[in-house]
Amino acid sequence: MSNHDSSSATPAAQSPYILVNRFVPKAGMMDHFITLQMAETEKMQDTAKQYGWLGNQLYRALDDSSVTVVTFFTSRSSQRQWADYPGFTDHLERIRPLLQQVDSVPCALAASYGDELPV
Repeated sequence: MSNHDSSSATPAAQSPYILVNRFVPKAGMMDHFITLQMAETEKMQDTAKQYGWLGNQLYRALDDSSVTVVTFFTSRSSQRQWADYPGFTDHLERIRPLLQQVDSVPCALAASYGDELPV
């Protein structure tokens, strides 16, 4: 994703559809969850691209309390189609036993500042 300053920020209508997902694994399940999430993303990415998936960024909280996955789609419609894909619903069933809590928030880029952002 490119960096924007306030004068060149991409309007929300033109930006990708973004989901910020926070996963709280059950006690002792952090490493297993991350390993499974990474393997499943790798396995599904070619199919996901056909549905408008643009990519994920996975962040592990420094205190090991949660994992945040920022997911990008071309549109809300493409995300909905992917959410109904049996391979993805199967993935959700595989990770569900590892999780205590999941929060998912749709977002739009409002602005981005700084030339040194690593992502």
